[in-house]
Amino acid sequence: MIPILPEYQNIAIIINPKARRGMVYRQVRKRLEAVLRDLQVQAEWLETQGPGHATELARHLRSEAIDMLLVAGGDGTVNEVVNGWLGHTVPIGILPIGTSNILARVYGIRGSLEAACIQVFYGKPRPILVGQANGRYFVLMAGVGLDGEVVRVTRPEQKLRWNRLAYAWHALRLAFRPCPYELQVYPLDGEDPLMKATQVIVTLVPNYGGFFRIIPPQWLAVHPMWAVGFQRNRWWNYTKYCLLAILGWHVRLPDVVTLQVAEGLRIESTPTCTPVQVDGEAAGSTPVWIRLTDFTVRLVTPAF
Repeated sequence: MIPILPEYQNIAIIINPKARRGMVYRQVRKRLEAVLRDLQVQAEWLETQGPGHATELARHLRSEAIDMLLVAGGDGTVNEVVNGWLGHTVPIGILPIGTSNILARVYGIRGSLEAACIQVFYGKPRPILVGQANGRYFVLMAGVGLDGEVVRVTRPEQKLRWNRLAYAWHALRLAFRPCPYELQVYPLDGEDPLMKATQVIVTLVPNYGGFFRIIPPQWLAVHPMWAVGFQRNRWWNYTKYCLLAILGWHVRLPDVVTLQVAEGLRIESTPTCTPVQVDGEAAGSTPVWIRLTDFTVRLVTPAF
C-alpha cells in the first residue's frame, strides 16, 4: 500500500481487451483493479470493440470531469485515443499491454503492470509533439513503403497469437520479392524533389519497432521531426539496414538519406500507390502529406 495517494483520483480507462503482453485480458484487468483499490482511484472502464472504436470513446469522454484518461493497450490504441482527444487539457496515461509499446518505452514507462501503474499514477504530464499524415495524427512516426505494407497485411488475429513475430514474418516474406515502390519526396508545396527512396520513415522519436534506433536521440534536440529514406530495394539491403539500425549506424550509409522536416513533406510513388502506416496502424496509401502540427498531447511520464 502506497501511503501517499496519487493526484489522479478520478480517471477513465480505455482498454483494448484483445491487447496483451503475454497475459490474457482477464488477468490484466484483475491486477489493474487491485492497484486501483490500493490507490483508492475511481475508474470508469471502457472496452474497445474494434478498429477506430477507441477514437469514438475518447471523443465521448471529452465532456466528462476526469483527472486522467488512461489507455491500456498498444501504440495502435494510443494513436486512436490521441486522434479523439487532441486539444483536451486532461493528460493521457499509458499502460503498455499491447503488441507494440514504443511510446511507453521512449518515455520510460516499463516493467511489470504494477510498476507501470505506479510510474503513471505518480507521474507528471509533459507535452509531446503531434504529427499528421493525410489527416491522421500520430505521436511516433509515419512510414511509407515496406513497413506500410507489413502493417496492412498483418491481421489482428496474427498479432494476438504471434505478437511482434507476426510483423517480422510478413517483413521477411515481403522483403524477399523485388520491391515495387519508387518514392519521390518533395517539400510540402514544392516541385523540386528532396530525395528518392524505396522506404521512408518520418519520425518524432528515436526508436523504431522497439529494437531499432532510427535516428540518434540527440538529433531531436536539434529538430523535432526527421525523415529517413532508404534507397536500395533488395533483401540484402534491407538486412543491412536492419542490422545497422540496431545501433543506429545505418544513418552513416551513403544510400540512407536523412532530412529535417520543417513545414512538411509530400510523398508520391510510381508506378503504383504505396501503403502508409502511422504509429503501427494502416493509414491509406500515397500520395501522402506529412507535417508537424501545432498541437501537443499531455502525456503522463514517470517523475522518478
